[in-house]
Amino acid sequence: MTASPISDLNPVFMVVGCKLTLRDKDGSREVQMDDSFFTGYRKTTVRPQEILLSILIPYSKKCQFVSAFKQSPRREDDISIVTAAMSAMFSPGTDIVKDLRLSYGGMAPVTVLAKKTANRLLGRQWGEELLQEACSSLAEEMSLDPSAPGGMVTYRQTLTLSLFYKFYLTVLQKLRLQGLSVQEVSSECLSATEIYHPETPSSIQVYQAVPEGQNQDDMVGRPIMHLSALKQATGEAVYCDDVPLYENELYLALITSTKAHARILSVDISAAEQCPGVVCCLFARDVPGSNITGVRQDETVFADGQVTCVGHIIGAVVADSQLHAQRAAKAVKIQYEELTPIVTIQEAIAAQSFYEPIRTIQNGDLEAGFKQADHILEGEIHMGGQEHFYLETNVTLAVPREEDGEMELFISSQSPSDSQSFVAKALGVPANRVLVRVKRMGGGFGGKESRTTVLSTVVAVAANKLKRPVRCMLDRDEDMLITGGRHPFYGKYKVYVVHLSF
Repeated sequence: MTASPISDLNPVFMVVGCKLTLRDKDGSREVQMDDSFFTGYRKTTVRPQEILLSILIPYSKKCQFVSAFKQSPRREDDISIVTAAMSAMFSPGTDIVKDLRLSYGGMAPVTVLAKKTANRLLGRQWGEELLQEACSSLAEEMSLDPSAPGGMVTYRQTLTLSLFYKFYLTVLQKLRLQGLSVQEVSSECLSATEIYHPETPSSIQVYQAVPEGQNQDDMVGRPIMHLSALKQATGEAVYCDDVPLYENELYLALITSTKAHARILSVDISAAEQCPGVVCCLFARDVPGSNITGVRQDETVFADGQVTCVGHIIGAVVADSQLHAQRAAKAVKIQYEELTPIVTIQEAIAAQSFYEPIRTIQNGDLEAGFKQADHILEGEIHMGGQEHFYLETNVTLAVPREEDGEMELFISSQSPSDSQSFVAKALGVPANRVLVRVKRMGGGFGGKESRTTVLSTVVAVAANKLKRPVRCMLDRDEDMLITGGRHPFYGKYKVYVVHLSF
């Protein structure tokens, strides 16, 4: 139960009054899925130790109409922007509203009931006046802050009204079919009462026509299949973490900083060492070669005395399984002395914190040019950072060989030569002692050029120390935390214009 606020089913379960049967070691209980069920973003009244046994969905009653709606960016297989479920019950033989429930997803951190609107419409006739009152009330009750997560605030607020209008027309049509004297649905609105049934799509792929006489060895314009297409489509393609386990293989988990800028006062690994399956913990002192690394040689394999970002690798735990390694890494206790971090580009400029040398491109006399300008335009350009978000996260399998400090690495990287040179430097061996294999990547987009080395050097140091194969594949949150992504940009421009006469 993810309790997603844009769930397709939660509004339905809530509006029809579903009952959940939950069970733990002490017994079972029933919980009504009403507006008190969701206690916060992705939180419910279900206790951590409970499991869901069943969901009781009650039958609809006579004179009750229930509909569910979903609006998403595309028709097929997509997450919702706004979801809704609505139930209207009428007094027998009339169009007088006896009970009304309106539930929405995507309009708050939780699935919500529009209780104020529903209460205002009780006892009213299902007609134009009710529609106007409902839209006015929903606009007030289903309001969103302009900075609400998910954006599209005005569109989402409009959807709450349009989905109710669709429900209004649907019920109106069904009441007429029951012989009640209610307003007729106009022909141009009739399609809103119908369920959309998409036709089965058909398509054809047309390739470029190859001119007659083109040499058979000339591939331009020919429909050439990707070499790995069949393997990838059938799931047979082998990626780095698909490499079978080696005998005596170990798993590594990272110990990372929780502070943006701080001195490391102490690292307590006593609790981690007591965890099941732990073999050892690694820190900067365990690097046999140089702990300095990175494209600009301004990074460390392991933080040594100071951390400069959240996610800075301080150490690693090696254990007999991924679960044991990750549990032990979380048990490591670190004490910090926090320092003032520089977070934004503007803060770096104010602190004169620049990468040297400062590079410039200059042509002509700028000062003279601005003096003769008829117009001067100046401003700023901001571009936020981006996560590359490749499907396959960073992964390394390091296998030590038996002689001369040789190391074989299986990695997912766009720059295996960087991994080779950085690992060799960390191990203190010539680069020709490090063999790097890249079978294929599950995406990279530039994010697996130099940043792959952040992980591969750590895993190689562990394998070198223990003389056993060591593997690590980052979880998604770890990958996003550690690798950095594309940097944000900040630019200031000043342009002059001179009117020329011809």
